[in-house]
Amino acid sequence: MAELKYITLFLDRQKEFAMLSDEQAGKLIKGIFQYGATGEKLASDDLTVNILFSVVKAQLDEVANKYDEKCRKNKEIATNRERKKRDAKSTNVDERADDDNSEHDRSPESTNVHERDYSSTKSTNTKTNTKTNTKTNINADALIYGTFHNVTLTQSEYDSLIGDYGRKTVEDYIDRVDSYCERTGKTYPNCYLTIREWMQKDGVEKSDVAKYECMINCFPDIIKTETA
Repeated sequence: MAELKYITLFLDRQKEFAMLSDEQAGKLIKGIFQYGATGEKLASDDLTVNILFSVVKAQLDEVANKYDEKCRKNKEIATNRERKKRDAKSTNVDERADDDNSEHDRSPESTNVHERDYSSTKSTNTKTNTKTNTKTNINADALIYGTFHNVTLTQSEYDSLIGDYGRKTVEDYIDRVDSYCERTGKTYPNCYLTIREWMQKDGVEKSDVAKYECMINCFPDIIKTETA
């Protein structure tokens, strides 16, 4: 029987109590309290009191069993709640660790394949300069892009990116790669592949509209003639 601090007596037992004498009722009440406190059954020489005690005892046991079940469920709920809190904290710690160890969800491991040590000399060339980029040391046909001159693309690479994703998206990712290199001091020997990898990781999808945009950019004179 559960260690309850109370005893539940149901009102439907009132009529049985009314049939007892005050002496019998007193014995029964004492026996009920004793059973509730110690679990010891009433041992009376009065058959009527014993029979009624058995009825009340069954109800007391039912209440105690329900109480035990409720305690068990509450403990299970509390245990599950604490486990979820621990899991949530663990997940948050992992996410913070991932954020701290990556820039734009890119860890050093994911970019080491395309990174090499090159001279960090700042290039003073403009976007249209076709000389070798001293930061990435790529071929002389590459053009320099970005505010900090960290991104180099050949004209065909630049046109290919615009043809797949559109000028606005491409310029956005050029700025991201450029800022990331300036912030971290890292360099990419192939900015074209790097930009495509970043787009793929971000789930950027190719657009048919971008193809028409590329055609317009590649043939400005034709467009001007037709719209004149």
